[in-house]
Amino acid sequence: MLQNRIYRGEIVHKDKSYPGEHEAIIDEALWNDAQAILAENRTDRMLGTVEKQVSLLSGILFDARGERMTPTHATKNNTLYR
Repeated sequence: MLQNRIYRGEIVHKDKSYPGEHEAIIDEALWNDAQAILAENRTDRMLGTVEKQVSLLSGILFDARGERMTPTHATKNNTLYR
């Protein structure tokens, strides 16, 4: 979603972007900032410099019976989905 050029008012076809007929929702400065952050995160993941993140809601979420909910994840195409 953060890399979808439609929000910039562009259309992508065969890896080339073209001006769309719709208005941009996100301005260019914000788009460039987000892309820079994403690129930095990608580099950190590739180098293995990101520390393992703890589950922020661990110990806070409970089900209807009062049982503690535990975090889990799935992996697809080398992407971790929490």
